[in-house]
Amino acid sequence: MTDLRSRKMGFGEITIALALSQELMKTNTTLSQQAALQTILDKRAAGEGWGKIAHDLNLKLGHVRSKVEKAEKQVARVERSEKAEKPEKMEKVEKMDKPEKPAKVERPGR
Repeated sequence: MTDLRSRKMGFGEITIALALSQELMKTNTTLSQQAALQTILDKRAAGEGWGKIAHDLNLKLGHVRSKVEKAEKQVARVERSEKAEKPEKMEKVEKMDKPEKPAKVERPGR
């Protein structure tokens, strides 16, 4: 991941690249994760768009994006459920009354 970030790739691009590499590995079982990812990154570095890369590799970008969006929704659901389990807020402590100000002392000679 840090290697991909150092290539000035955003998180969305990284997600697409990894998802495409997973799909590529399913169609070509001899490829390792790194080899599949490198194939995609080489095409991207050559200036190809995500749609062209997917088309050249006989993958469907829409299918890949759909899977990614489903996974993101599942993560969001889990995060929401974890937030719902927050402990209750502590009660506020009553503020103490301020002490009364002392009466002004009149000074002689004024």
